[in-house]
Amino acid sequence: MGIETHATTFAPPAPRADGRINLVGLDRAELAETLAGMGEPAFRARQLFG
Repeated sequence: MGIETHATTFAPPAPRADGRINLVGLDRAELAETLAGMGEPAFRARQLFG
């Protein structure tokens, strides 16, 4: 896998045209960070991840 392919494959989630973010494939820390940016409480990531 080349650097460009790796960067594309493991890039952080980008907002879609409709403003939604794909949460599939995020680890727990990334999910928590993304949800915190949406104003959700910290426990929400644990609820969704587990």
